[in-house]
Amino acid sequence: NTMNMYTACVLLILVMIGCAPAAMGREARIGSWGDQGDGTYRNPVLNADFPDSDTVAHDGTYYMISSKQHMSPGLVILESKDLVNWRLRGHVFDKLTWEPTYGPDRMSGYNFGVWAGDLAYHDGRWYCYQIDFKSGLYVTSAASLDGPWDKPICMLRKQHWTDPAVFWDDEGKQAYLVCNFGNATGKGNEIRLFKMSWDGTKLLDKGKPIYTAPGAEAAKIERVDGKWLIMLAEWRNNDRKQVVLRSKTDSIYGPYERK
Repeated sequence: NTMNMYTACVLLILVMIGCAPAAMGREARIGSWGDQGDGTYRNPVLNADFPDSDTVAHDGTYYMISSKQHMSPGLVILESKDLVNWRLRGHVFDKLTWEPTYGPDRMSGYNFGVWAGDLAYHDGRWYCYQIDFKSGLYVTSAASLDGPWDKPICMLRKQHWTDPAVFWDDEGKQAYLVCNFGNATGKGNEIRLFKMSWDGTKLLDKGKPIYTAPGAEAAKIERVDGKWLIMLAEWRNNDRKQVVLRSKTDSIYGPYERK
């Protein structure tokens, strides 16, 4: 009868609920991804969608940001002690304020908003740089990763450029920003280097092209043993490579050798 069928369904649900923790435990012990619990790990370390990641180490902890395009809250922040086990720390943007089509009340800027960014720590503050493909280059900063983050500042209005990264040269007392400036000359994607104000909020020149390829993006700056390194992703036809440019002198403007 109906009552017996109802009782049987309830009992079946209770049995399934009772078995669920055991099944979840078995799956976790099997370890199809991430930390295997024995000092090893399997890729992916994060079984989720965290595109355009940028990671920085600070005081024994790794911090990672990931783009969220037009969704709010924007630019997720994760933290980890071992680059394998990550936890959600927060977000840089509670709401995207620079375009009215973004944010939880409209969500009509699909494919725009927050693209690949750069997280950096300098002089006691955190800085986050990111380019909205439609709107321009923005920076925001905070004394703590937990915020509050300052209102985003637009450093440059330009479309069709991506992937900013910054570097403070303590020796030369000069800050720099590098990015993919797009196909400005018709010869391919242009990696352009800008001088930046020491407070990290203004570009001081129009930038100088330091590398051009049919496809080039995601450049990062490092300085090792007096040599400047520009690391970037490059593609020609279907051949995609990680490329390192190393300065032949102590000048960040090159000339560079490529490998």
